[in-house]
Amino acid sequence: MNFTTVITQQIMLHPAFAPQDAGKLCYQAAFGAEHLLNDPESARRMFFDEFEAVAARDIPLFEIIGEDYARVNLAAWKQAGLSPDSLFTLFEQTANTPTSKGRNHLESLVADVAAMCWQDMLPFDEVAWQYFVADWQQKGYPPVRHSTQYREKEQPAYRVVRRELLQAFDGSLSI
Repeated sequence: MNFTTVITQQIMLHPAFAPQDAGKLCYQAAFGAEHLLNDPESARRMFFDEFEAVAARDIPLFEIIGEDYARVNLAAWKQAGLSPDSLFTLFEQTANTPTSKGRNHLESLVADVAAMCWQDMLPFDEVAWQYFVADWQQKGYPPVRHSTQYREKEQPAYRVVRRELLQAFDGSLSI
């Protein structure tokens, strides 16, 4: 699945998608979850608190976000009756597996989003994307949070997991 298809699917699933959310998607597609496990015990507590608080919902179990990664929705995981311990283990293994693609891959994904802007394929224009990217690049491409509108309307609750780990966990999943 190419990145243009990934972004198109994200926009259909999450209409509140803004430039900042495209940046987060690029970052996660390039680096996965490696920046999220600096303090494993704190990450574990945060995960279980979030999992306990989220309501089970009938939504897609996972969303492919690139060649290597998927976002696993906590609400769907809970709805399916799957073990939160298993999901945390998958997330932890993902975070502890360094990516080999790095910044060049991130910049390629950023360029893909720009190309989609030029073709009017996104719910925001090229100027909004360029403004976001200029600021983000000047800061050195740090991890990005979802936009306020995305957090309020979409209420994201997921963990980024390597696709091959998810497939190994349950071979019946079409990933």
